[in-house]
Amino acid sequence: GGAVEAIEKLRKRPNVMLALVTSRSRRDAVSKIRNLGILTHFDAIVTRDDAKSFKPSPEQVKLAAKLLNIPVKRCVLVGDMPTDIDAAKSVGAMSVAVVTGIFTEETKSRHPDLIINSVAELPERLEEILSMVDRQVH
Repeated sequence: GGAVEAIEKLRKRPNVMLALVTSRSRRDAVSKIRNLGILTHFDAIVTRDDAKSFKPSPEQVKLAAKLLNIPVKRCVLVGDMPTDIDAAKSVGAMSVAVVTGIFTEETKSRHPDLIINSVAELPERLEEILSMVDRQVH
């Protein structure tokens, strides 16, 4: 709940770029976010069609950083799966675990840099996240 609104709020921030990294096909991913009305909110979309290996492999995360033209260490990977946290850690990106869904305990066990209860929390936690990125505490 609140994910679409959170993405809309983050999109308005001048110091934030958004990439979608998914194991879905490009067609599925684009269709889903178009239906949600947020297709244009993403600066980059990386799908299973763009990479040979998927999370926890860092390949998709590296590609997203390259498409955004920022160092991977300035990326924040937000996800609800253990593989999301593993992928972030393997390239030195910050990891934010969303603890909804069936993998909550396993995801927490990967020691993400930050744990949130819902994507809806992201906008209000943004300053904290950005300061963690700046301090490279991850």
